[in-house]
Amino acid sequence: DYSNLQEVNLPNVKTLATSSFNNCGALTTVNLPKCEYVGNQSFYECRSLTTVTLPKCTFVGCDAFCNCDALTTINLLCCERLEARAFQYCDALTKVGLPNCSYIGEYALNTVYSDVGDRSIYIGTSLSTVCELSYGNESFLSNARIYVPAALVDEYKQAPNWSNYADHIFGE
Repeated sequence: DYSNLQEVNLPNVKTLATSSFNNCGALTTVNLPKCEYVGNQSFYECRSLTTVTLPKCTFVGCDAFCNCDALTTINLLCCERLEARAFQYCDALTKVGLPNCSYIGEYALNTVYSDVGDRSIYIGTSLSTVCELSYGNESFLSNARIYVPAALVDEYKQAPNWSNYADHIFGE
């Protein structure tokens, strides 16, 4: 029973299996410095989660952080793929850093409330190609400042699904 677990600190774990810590209502802090893969629903409905440290993570699975209501910032420096609903219903989320992300899945950043203060996302700022964006991310992106590589601003503004947010896209 992990219902009272408040912190996860696993310095040597490289892969987090599906549903590893889902529904840990008291969990506030996750530190996985060597983790490269976060499986589906790993932190699903960890509603008190505020701090996530995953500096080496390249893959975030479906529903991995879905319904993590208290999470305000996520910075995944190495993440290449954000799968469907990865951060869905993380309604407090205001800052997202995905400098190496080349794919954002369906509803990965979908929120219930679209008018939650200032939001910003830094996407693909370390890449030379446009990040593929799937449908269903409107509620977050429609009120966010979207930062992309300066050389790719025009490409993003014309790219499928990104073009809907052309007025929100800025060079980094």
